[in-house]
Amino acid sequence: MNGKMKLIVAMLIYGSICIFVRHISLSAIEITFLRAFTGSLFLILTSIFIKKANPFKFYKKERTIFIISGIFLGINWFFLFKAFEYTSISNAILVYYLAPIIVIFLSPMVLGEKLTPHKILCALTATIGLSMIVLNNYSLEVFDTKYFLGIGFALLAAIFYASVILINKKIKDTDGFETTIIQLSGSVLALLPIIFMDSKLQNFSMDKKSLTMIIILGVLHTGIAYLMYFSSIKALDAQTVAIYCYIDPISAMLFAWMFLGETMNIVQILGGLLILGATYAIDMNKRRGCEYA
Repeated sequence: MNGKMKLIVAMLIYGSICIFVRHISLSAIEITFLRAFTGSLFLILTSIFIKKANPFKFYKKERTIFIISGIFLGINWFFLFKAFEYTSISNAILVYYLAPIIVIFLSPMVLGEKLTPHKILCALTATIGLSMIVLNNYSLEVFDTKYFLGIGFALLAAIFYASVILINKKIKDTDGFETTIIQLSGSVLALLPIIFMDSKLQNFSMDKKSLTMIIILGVLHTGIAYLMYFSSIKALDAQTVAIYCYIDPISAMLFAWMFLGETMNIVQILGGLLILGATYAIDMNKRRGCEYA
């Protein structure tokens, strides 16, 4: 599977998260921690028993990058779930998916990648499409303090999400498998202090259904999906990765419609077409030999 296909599959897996999370009777921070823990454990065992390799063998010069990226990954999840607690999921997702736009405009400074009018146009088109989807459900809560707090958490999540994308482009000497294990393990360590400070931890309990969903969330949506994601971004430029990330929210809406009974109207459908159109346009432009990589 090439880098582009890995990224598409990973985004589709991410988009299906809502189906499983809806059936987990735990708090946001508990789900976040168990997702990271289960995913990292799965990949460590896979490394030991299938690859027969040391999952923590990596170059010393990149140790700091791995640690920072892993911590940022965990913090990103935490702030996103906190945003869900204070504002609507639609509003949180709109702000959260400013991350790809942040990547597109920071990659020339951080990575030295060329910013072209075509990239800017595709990014703006995808953003307009996502805005049509989210703002279609906009409610008059703009004067609510909790709303602004939720938006703030979502913005922090977007910043850390963009940072993970940019930092991982700096990792050159390890494959996606090693990268994923170390970063997920780092996210577990980052979330440990938060989980222990949670007053609800003393009442922690989990039924069989939630346990099954957590295992699926950890193995499929975290272990396998992040392995595909991190290995794919090493083969693609950061701005292409940013555009393809929009497959995640549009697929989430489609999965919610198919499996959870949530409806889509004409405005949402048109917004989704703009997002997919921008993804297609940037890919076709590359196939024709235009310089944007």
